Order: sequence, then C-alpha cells, then structure tokens
Amino acid sequence: MKNKLAGLTREEIFGYIERFVYGEYRPWPFAGSGGGRSDIEHACRDFMEEMEFEERTFAEELLFLIDKKKKKDSEIYKRAGVDKSVFSKIRKGQEPSKETAVALAVALELPMTKTQDLLGKAGYSLSRSLRNDLIVRAFIAARCYDIDLIRAAIYDKEFCADHPEADRIMSYLHRMPRW
Repeated sequence: MKNKLAGLTREEIFGYIERFVYGEYRPWPFAGSGGGRSDIEHACRDFMEEMEFEERTFAEELLFLIDKKKKKDSEIYKRAGVDKSVFSKIRKGQEPSKETAVALAVALELPMTKTQDLLGKAGYSLSRSLRNDLIVRAFIAARCYDIDLIRAAIYDKEFCADHPEADRIMSYLHRMPRW
C-alpha cells in the first residue's frame, strides 16, 4: 500500500486542511472551540492518522480474504465460475464486473457485511430494490453459497425447486421488501 502523504511536509498537510476545512472566512466547525490553533492541530493529527495508508483495492482485498481463509486462488475462481484469465486481470488491478465480484464474494462464503465491503471496493453494492440483488442477498442470508444455484435462481424463475435449500431461500426472498 502506498502512503498518500509521501513527500508532503507537516506544514503542507496542515495548510491543506486549514484551507479545506477551516477556510479563510468560515468559523471553525467544532462547537465551543473558539477557533483556536490547537483544534486545527488535533484535526491535522486525526487526518494524518486516517490518511497514512490507502484502503486496499478490490484485488488487494480479494487476495487478502483468500489468504485469510487459507484457500488457493484457483479454488476460489473455479468455485466462482470465473475464468483463470479474468481472475489474472483482476489480480493485476482490473476492476471486475458486478457479477464477477459477487461470484467471488459468494465463493469466499462471505457474510453480507463483508460482501458489501468487497463489492464496494469495486464500486458496487447489493441493492435492496433490484430483483437479482435481492436473490443474492437471500442466498447469503440463508448461508447458501452455491453460485450455480444463485445463477439458476436469477435466470430461471423455476429454479431448482427440488434443491434441499430451496424452501429456506424462498422464505428469505418472500420476507424481503419489494419481492
């Protein structure tokens, strides 16, 4: 990870924050602060601590999660139904499609919050109003991480009714808003 503040002096950072947050004519936004320099210095310290390192990219987070789960890359991309060449491009920094990002999150068996975090790194989220997203949400809520079954539910309205998890998943779907 790269340091966002590399090459900037403390004074340059302080000046940037003062101009951006404090402004020439705007009163200092902290209630009861009197606009003293110490408040700005505290804000600078907080800013510098938060900005010390960039957040992980989608690829970095994906690889981190794979390692954390002690899995092999090939195990995850095969389970997700993602081609090796597509995974290689993602690994090199290319952003995935939403469908690919979701498939990788499902292959990692991530809970909803972690799925949303991973998708967010690629600029996506699972909506509470889109049919396909509701289906994925229902499967994750039911802890059913079978990407083929999820795809069947999305693309075939009569999906795998004989599957052992079908009743539980359908109950989640019917409880969700706008279904």
